[in-house]
Amino acid sequence: MLSSLGLSAPATHIPYSALISENLPRVIEASEIIGHKYIVNPGIDEQLQKSADGWKQAAAAFNRAGKETMRSGIQFAYHNHVVEFKPVDGQLPYDILLKECDPKLVKMEMDLGWAHEAGTDPLKWFAQYPGRFPLVHVKDFEANGTMTEVGKGEIDWKAIFAKSDLGGIKHYFVEHDQPKAPFESIQASFEYLEKLRF
Repeated sequence: MLSSLGLSAPATHIPYSALISENLPRVIEASEIIGHKYIVNPGIDEQLQKSADGWKQAAAAFNRAGKETMRSGIQFAYHNHVVEFKPVDGQLPYDILLKECDPKLVKMEMDLGWAHEAGTDPLKWFAQYPGRFPLVHVKDFEANGTMTEVGKGEIDWKAIFAKSDLGGIKHYFVEHDQPKAPFESIQASFEYLEKLRF
């Protein structure tokens, strides 16, 4: 279906449970058929989030998964929300993941909207860990925390995209989780991004 429409699906999201079970080979096989270049985990079990050791355990699982996916030429990656930027045992989980994960086996899909909501600066991470962010989710937020169309919120997209090469960005996924009018919403985001120069 994708081929017939001239489309591609560069990445997929899979649950943490799939990484630590016998289902991973089936996920990889399906990803090969569809043509995914990245297999992404968008969150770990809540219990693991409660300690630095839990995040280190997740990083070890990501490294193992990365080895498996790389055998098929598929890159493994992790997608953040807000929790990764809240200290646990005196450490930032996102920092733990970037330090503990093998840069060749595990990349990051930074959700720029959730990073903003967490109060962190993506450019800081790009500078500290250059080339580790081939995927980004592009969503915007108003000052009151309401998600909105890209360009209608607070995020300085020009500043972020000007450092795309530093971050290693290859794919941008434009999102709005709960738009009132989906087609109008994506059209507004598209028109803003199409005109953006940096």
